[in-house]
Amino acid sequence: MKTNILTLILGLSLSFSAWSQDRLSFEDRSPEEKAQAMTARLTKKLQLDETQQEEVQVLLLEQIKLREEDAERHRLEREAMAEKMKAILSEEQWLEFEQLQAERREQRQKRRQEHQSSDFQSP
Repeated sequence: MKTNILTLILGLSLSFSAWSQDRLSFEDRSPEEKAQAMTARLTKKLQLDETQQEEVQVLLLEQIKLREEDAERHRLEREAMAEKMKAILSEEQWLEFEQLQAERREQRQKRRQEHQSSDFQSP
């Protein structure tokens, strides 16, 4: 009995570990790989035929590339804004400003994690 429980726990932990690594590596994939993975998931859920799969993949690839371009543009805008703020604020104010920004990032991350975990709970 103990062996069965240990085997079950080991199996679940390995499955979760593989799932976590796959989930984490999604951001490291190329836009084409992301579009393929998303298309595969939609194909399973929606029973897409081959023509639909091709059209969906093209659409997803366009959207992923646009999103990545926007993300890069926003990153550059944030860096430029930070440099301007640093020039305006005193050293003490700048340190406090950075602390506020860090707190906001933590709150966003926490909300994002809560949202993701709620996506996997059954209704």
